[in-house]
Amino acid sequence: MIDQAFADISACEFLIAESSEKAIGMGIEAGYSKGLGKRVMYIRHVNAEHFYHTFRPEQS
Repeated sequence: MIDQAFADISACEFLIAESSEKAIGMGIEAGYSKGLGKRVMYIRHVNAEHFYHTFRPEQS
């Protein structure tokens, strides 16, 4: 299953990560995407209990 996800990520231009609930797999996929230099966009439900911090190099 992860092999297919990595193949799909390798073929895409960007990744949309739904992060309303904690999920290790989503983090792995987002990290893999960033490692390939792809843009990752995070979305979550407005009432989600947590959020993922997005790193923006222009803000560092």
